[in-house]
Parts: sequence; structure tokens; C-alpha cells
Amino acid sequence: MQISTANLLASSSNTRALEKGEKLAKGNVNNLAVNLEKDLVPTTPNLQNLKSVITNLLMSLSQELKSKSAIFEMIQNSPIFKNMGNFSADFKDLITLLKNEPNMGKTLLLLENFQKNMEGLDAKVLKEQVQNSGIFFESKLANKASSETQLIAVKNLLVELKEHLVITNKSTLLAKELDSTLTSLSEKIQMTPKELHVELKNILDLFRQSVKQHLSFETTPTLKESYKLILKIEQALQDTPLVVSKMQNSTNPVQIEQTFTQQVKMFLTALKETFPQILAAESNSTPEIAEQIPSILDEMEIQLSRLVETKNFIPQSLAQEVDMTLQEQLKMVTNRIKQAIELVDPQSSKQVKYIEHALVLEQKIQTLIKPEAFNNMALMQKLSFAPTDMEILGDMKGVLTKLNDQLSTITTKSNETLDLVQKLTTQIEYHQLLSYVSSSNHLYIPLSWQGLKEGSMMMKQTQEESFHCQIDLDLEHYGKVNMMLILFQDKYIDLSIAPQKSELRGKVIDNLQELKCALNDAGLITGNVKLIEYKENSFIKQQYGSETMSNFGINIKI
Repeated sequence: MQISTANLLASSSNTRALEKGEKLAKGNVNNLAVNLEKDLVPTTPNLQNLKSVITNLLMSLSQELKSKSAIFEMIQNSPIFKNMGNFSADFKDLITLLKNEPNMGKTLLLLENFQKNMEGLDAKVLKEQVQNSGIFFESKLANKASSETQLIAVKNLLVELKEHLVITNKSTLLAKELDSTLTSLSEKIQMTPKELHVELKNILDLFRQSVKQHLSFETTPTLKESYKLILKIEQALQDTPLVVSKMQNSTNPVQIEQTFTQQVKMFLTALKETFPQILAAESNSTPEIAEQIPSILDEMEIQLSRLVETKNFIPQSLAQEVDMTLQEQLKMVTNRIKQAIELVDPQSSKQVKYIEHALVLEQKIQTLIKPEAFNNMALMQKLSFAPTDMEILGDMKGVLTKLNDQLSTITTKSNETLDLVQKLTTQIEYHQLLSYVSSSNHLYIPLSWQGLKEGSMMMKQTQEESFHCQIDLDLEHYGKVNMMLILFQDKYIDLSIAPQKSELRGKVIDNLQELKCALNDAGLITGNVKLIEYKENSFIKQQYGSETMSNFGINIKI
């Protein structure tokens, strides 16, 4: 069965943290107590008691003594979990204490790297910060510990690369070298991270050269630009619901409408101007095609002329979802022209698709090359860390685990620091336990900004294409606020906000339009955005208490 994690990584100062993590990843969870009733007595908790409770609950799950829902209710109702402490404040205290500890310079830099200010933080850094928050630590170690899974993502990509290589056949020597490299890598059973990194960089270099040489041998198809214009029009059609949402949320919807309409008209006009080229290509095609195409193009040219004269490509009926005649007409015209181009000059569509696919494959290779566990390459180089240590030292729980081992060998003056490290580790493990029993990803927010006391975030998949994200913040001046975001079909979002204090409610109301526009700028289409009454833990019990609602969880198997 799948389980979360317990406080096992810090159990022995004589064993390297990575070795202990790999033992846990392989299921070495023996010798855990199971006296849940005793540990759940509602008394004032201390650190050892909390660690014992979390460990016992996990053992109960692994032996199926209690169900996930039963343990979830224990966590929600037991007073022992009501005073877990403030992770952000404890983390800052730890950094302050370490500044007075000798020989802790590297560890201090690592921990300070996890302190990210929300102001100016981009989405890429935020994603990495969540991945390295400690919540997914054992999952990453489990994947590392398995030689069979180490190369699985790479080998899946190799199949795609070989299929793509069949098209790239103009440079025999280069294609042969790339094919040989791909074959060699696909036959390997196990590789170190460093070896894999070198191999992938070599593949990326060869792949880029092969694409470049392939295109240099190819003549530019006559109708390549025409085909690209059609793809731009199709993308504009897909973006129409987002444009409608922007208009609904903007204080100047007319400008957004005019900008979008002018853009579509520009594409249509440019496409119409390429018709002589399409007709010229048609004259060199087969008699059957030459007989069909002129009448089709004549009709489509008339349709394009009418569309170019259209004053508004965001009809009011589109927002009301009752009639999309204009959109359907535009789609029909682009489809007919696309079919004509593919008939008279199939090389145009093939080359455009080739370039798009090559860019996708290049991005996939770069994703595999990028060190997953560390988001500060300058710091990694400065501290001279080996690649084998990255799973540990690029993750907050890994750093705390190693720090625990270091402090355990230092004199008694480090007791306060050691206690704080163990407290922080226990807090992370509490979130890991809660993640599993609530069938969600439950994590504190490893970020900071002025006015934030603490925060947590929970994410879960409730349906095949629906995701919930609950964000709970405790603000110094404005009290608590709960937010629930529901994302479906990758671009539609509903948002509920429950501020504790009326002052914050007023500020939310004043800035609600700006929030909607910000969501639009992120490519999301806003649906229901509403303020609701604040209730302690209301979202948790309603949305995160069911075992059957999600397939999320911590990826540890025993």
C-alpha cells in the first residue's frame, strides 16, 4: 500500500541521510510503536510526543489498523495537533541560531536559499519552491532508489526522438551518430545522474544540429507562410473565450475588443494576399486537384473578404453562449484553405509541423537535463556540491535531516538548535501525513512577504480534469483568509474567498477587478469569483475529507 513518511531520517546520527532516505523509500519502517490511544490523550504536547504520534499513525496506516478517514478525523479533532507551531517563525529562528554556530556556513546558505519573498517571484521559481518544500522528499528518493525508474522518462523520450529522426535523413553521418547515441542510451539499465546528464547534453547538441541541417537541405515551401497564418487564426479562435473574459473584467473592454478584432483582420488580410501563390502552386499540381481548387479558392476568397469587413469578432452572443455563427464561419474558411494548401503543397504543412515537433522535443530534453532538485545553480557551484547530494541538499527536509546529523555530534550548546531542527522536521512530516489521509497535497507555503505570519496550501484532483487548491493565510494586520480555487479544463477557474475580518473583506472587494485581470493575464478564464463567510476549517472538512475524491498522495510504497 502507499504511505506517507515518518520521522525516520533523523533517527540515527551515524547513518548518512541519503542512505536512510533510500531505506525508507524501499519500505524499511520496522520497529514503530502503535499505541495510538495513549499518544492521542489530549494533553499539552511536547516535541517527542508529536513525533511519536505521527510515527504511530503512519504505522497504523501501513498495517491497515485504521482507515485514512479515521486518522483524518483524529488529526482534525485531537488537541495534540492544534499547536504545531509557526513554521515560518521557527525557520527564521533556526537561521538566527545557526549564525552563532561554528562550521555551519554552507548549511546556512542552503537554508537561506529556501527563503523566497513573494514580491517579484515568478511562476517557475514558485513551482520549484513547492517541489523542494520537503513534502515530496521521500517520493524523490524512492524514484532515485529504483534503477528501473531512473531511465524510464528518458527511454520514453528516446522513442519519440527516433521517430523524429526518420524524417531527419538529409545528413547521413550526423543522423547515424545521433541514432547510435540513442540506441546506446536505450540499452543501458542503470546510470549515475552525472552520466545521464552528460549523455542528454550530447543528445541535445546532436539533435539541434540534425534539425538545423535537415532544414538547410530543404527548400522553403511556397505556401509555408500561408499555412502559418492559418495556424495563427486557429489559435485566435481558441483564445476567444479568454478574450471575452478579459473584456468582462476590464474597465476598458472596447479597447480589448478592438485590439483582438484588428489582429484577426490582419491575419485574414495577409492570408487573402497569399491566394495568388496558392493558385500558382495549384497549376503545378495533378489535374484532379487543379480542377477542384480554383472553385474552392474563389468561394473562400469571397468569404474572406466578408470576414475582413466584420466589425466585431467578439459578438455579444458569444458571451451568452447561444450562437457562434461567426466563429463557425471563420473556422470553416480556415479549414477549407488549409485543406487546399495541403493538397497543392503538402511540403508546407509537413515543414511547419516538423519545426513545431522539433521545438517540443528540444524542450523535453532540456527538462530532463535540468537538475530537478536544486533551483540555484550559482549556489550549488559556490558550495561545490556533488550531483549525488542534490536530492538531499536541494530539498528543505533533506537539509534539515543532514543538519540534524551534524548537530547531534556537536556539544550541548547546540541543544536549542537541535530541538528546533527536529520541530521543523516534525512539522513537515505532519503535512506529509495529512496529505496522505486527506488524499491531497498539503503543504505549508515556504515563502514570505511583509505582513504574512504563516500559510498553508492544499491541492487535489477531484475529477479527471478538475483540480482544487485551498490556500489558508494568517496575516499580521488583516487576520486569517481562506481561498478555494477550482481549475477545470486547464483554463477555467472559479474562486471563493473567505476573509476573517471586515477590513480585509473591504480591500478584497475594492481590488476584485484587479484580481480577475491578473488571472486573465495568467491565461485563466474567470468563472465564479465570490466572497463567502469565514468559517474555521470549513473548506478542509467539505473538500478534503473524502478518500475517494482524489488520486493524489505521497508516492511511497511498501
